[in-house]
Amino acid sequence: MDKKLLKNLRNWYEFEEGQVFINQRSALYALLRQLNFPEDTAVAVQSFTCVTAMSPVLWAGLTPVYIDIDEKSLAMSLVDLQKKWTDNIRVVMVQDFLGLGTPNLIKIAEFVHKHGAILVVDGAHALGVRDYPEADVVLLSFGTEKMLGTKFGGAFLVKNSLNFHPDSEDIAKPLPWRIKLAYFFDPVYWRFMRMGKMGQMFGAFLEKLNMRMQSIPNRDCTKPYSYYPGKLPPLLGWLVIRALSGLGYNLSYRARVVKSYISQLKKTRAVDTGCVPIPDAVHAGMPLLKLPIICRSFELRDWLYDKLAEGGIPVSKWYSPTIFPTDAVVKQRYGYDSNSCPISERISGRILDLPTGGWVDEGFVAKLVSRIEVLCEEFCDGEGENIPER
Repeated sequence: MDKKLLKNLRNWYEFEEGQVFINQRSALYALLRQLNFPEDTAVAVQSFTCVTAMSPVLWAGLTPVYIDIDEKSLAMSLVDLQKKWTDNIRVVMVQDFLGLGTPNLIKIAEFVHKHGAILVVDGAHALGVRDYPEADVVLLSFGTEKMLGTKFGGAFLVKNSLNFHPDSEDIAKPLPWRIKLAYFFDPVYWRFMRMGKMGQMFGAFLEKLNMRMQSIPNRDCTKPYSYYPGKLPPLLGWLVIRALSGLGYNLSYRARVVKSYISQLKKTRAVDTGCVPIPDAVHAGMPLLKLPIICRSFELRDWLYDKLAEGGIPVSKWYSPTIFPTDAVVKQRYGYDSNSCPISERISGRILDLPTGGWVDEGFVAKLVSRIEVLCEEFCDGEGENIPER
């Protein structure tokens, strides 16, 4: 089934070889293990990220070096990468945040390859959006809250075998039966949780039996599970292949939703006056995993998030905190210093993400944008300010 899945991925990516796993954490962990670097090796990663992208670095015994982001693109800053470069850095991992891309990826690739290091692009948020010809390795995710409706599966694709050649032996470990069942039942769990009290009772029963998976396990920052890097079971692989057949429509739909959001938001005074500006990196027609807006203050962002959640409107805060979803103690375990990445810290406290999935239609977009404008006005009234007329 792995070969069939990789064959389907060739419809979207050009690559020399690849390996498939139960999730992207396993894929990255397997990749770093196969590189066989000494323990003093460093991996440059952007600070505006998720623990699922960071944990495998620690599991492999490597040291993360946190690189700040560019304020306009929300992608890795080449200037900060050059500033923090050391000879110990052997891997640079660039993230394609929400599908926005990395405008300076060519220059980053030139710099990384000049120093004999490997460029890995984390394309978890942007499945099928772009091919990343500059990368040596591309990471993909078919998991929770990604482009596909599946909640499992990940892979790495080798674009340049001159810089990295994976082991021919399959190092993925079979999943224990309980874990397999948990992956099978996890989508069922969420369906039941949306079906009222009876559904929630059954969902709680599944949870009590450990028949569901946590998308971000609490122990991620300590050591990998015994079954990592985990193998993708054939049936789950088949489900991923089925979902991939609809990826083209999925991307087109999200692009239409983004275009609708931008059209509606530009008509509001909230955007005009800088309360919730649209980032420079966002353009109409981009098939984004979520649409980010940058609120003018931490307080406004939290106000909007809380009020929208109270109304049952699902928005998110990727990535807040900067290594989502850690607290200060866990950040220390990851070796992260908040003072080292000021732009990431500033953006992290102000970002709000709007959904773009298949259930989002024109009516929902209009309702959400209208609600955001009303809430911005309420917030300004409470602060003794006004949103001026256009």
